[in-house]
Amino acid sequence: MQTDEFLESIQKGNLSRINQLLETNPGLANSKTKNGISALLLALYHGRHEIALVIAAKKPMLDIFEASIYTRCSSCLLGPEGRDRISP
Repeated sequence: MQTDEFLESIQKGNLSRINQLLETNPGLANSKTKNGISALLLALYHGRHEIALVIAAKKPMLDIFEASIYTRCSSCLLGPEGRDRISP
C-alpha cells in the first residue's frame, strides 16, 4: 500500500522516494499514521525538515497543529529571509 510506504519513507528520511510517491499521488501528503499523526508532523517529529517542506508544499491547507509547528520549524530553517514568506 502506498500510504504505508510513504510513511515508512518519511521515517527513514528517503527524500527521493517521497518525491517519487508524491509525484504520482499528491494526496499522500494528507496521509496519517494509524495513531492519527499527519505525514507532515511525522516528518517533523523525526527531524526530517526537508521532507516536511516537500509535504507542506503539496498540501492545500495545514490544520492548526501542523501550521503551528511547521511555522516555528520553517522560520528557524529558512532564516530571516524566509520568515517573510510565511504568513502569520
